[in-house]
Amino acid sequence: MVQFMKPAGGGAMMAARPDDKQGDLVAPFGADHLSANAQVVVEAHEGLLVMCNGAVAGVLGPGRHTLSVQSYPFLQNLQDPTGGFRMTLLFVSQRVRGVQFGGRIDSMVDNQGGEGGATLFGTYSLDVIDPARLVMQLVGADGDSQAAISWVTAQLKQLLEGCLVEWVSGGYYTIQNAQTAARKLVEAVPPHCAHFAEYGLKLLSIDNLKIQMR
Repeated sequence: MVQFMKPAGGGAMMAARPDDKQGDLVAPFGADHLSANAQVVVEAHEGLLVMCNGAVAGVLGPGRHTLSVQSYPFLQNLQDPTGGFRMTLLFVSQRVRGVQFGGRIDSMVDNQGGEGGATLFGTYSLDVIDPARLVMQLVGADGDSQAAISWVTAQLKQLLEGCLVEWVSGGYYTIQNAQTAARKLVEAVPPHCAHFAEYGLKLLSIDNLKIQMR
């Protein structure tokens, strides 16, 4: 894990997304104190939440930031007697691509009396449109990325299953041809995900959806 680093020849301390968390949606930085004038590097398509006592104290965008009260007045409330800052950092990826998911539908009945189950699997992609809302609503101050991914996956599985079961029972598809509904599903479900914005997320697409009948 990346910790504070001294550049060769001396200079300000530096903090960045930990090397072992490059693929994570949210990556906590492994320290709770930064020195005055520390350098913080936020990569492209990433946001940085400055946290204090479980609340968001500030948000920094991509670039290199020097931590000083002059540059970021909100840091005044985080100063300690050493002149440094008592805080935790959460690096938040704002592009999430190709997350794999899958789920089972135990039983469907069509209007011709056909009955069967199905397995759905594919990938989805998200944008993080509000890192602070994502963390406070889904992830938590400890930076548990899996909580957010699990929530999105459960939402999509529920919506996809609900649509397919409704279409089969309503006669739009039969058990014999239900696997052909994949293309329509990836078009029908995203408009029902507008509520993701309440959690700082936007669903971009559902991709490579496959339906296997059982």
